[in-house]
Amino acid sequence: MKKLLSISVVSYPGKAPKLFHYYDLNDGNTMIGQVVKVSFGNKETLGVVMEIPAADSDSDRPTTNTLTIIGRLEAKPLPAHILKLASWMMEYYAASASSVWRTILPSGLAQAPKLKSVAKDSEH
Repeated sequence: MKKLLSISVVSYPGKAPKLFHYYDLNDGNTMIGQVVKVSFGNKETLGVVMEIPAADSDSDRPTTNTLTIIGRLEAKPLPAHILKLASWMMEYYAASASSVWRTILPSGLAQAPKLKSVAKDSEH
């Protein structure tokens, strides 16, 4: 069974903190805090892995067609205190994930042409 990831999508405009579920690549090496490339709506964008739900927690498992992440940035994962800060900012200031991640992440990171991602298996 593929590992499920809870991801904060960088371009999500909603005001409430919301995590979206994606499956990990077949190698299962994605870690909490890692910046990943995902399909969101009709475009590709970045996301940050906020949680990796336990494999036995079926209550939170999505029942619809869940996509697999497209790839991972080769950079080290963000530290836990940065993830906590981002979550706190979204809740305390009722800020969108988009505005919080634009504040925290380096500006050049979000530019898709410069994005280096780990090659994904042929399954998508």
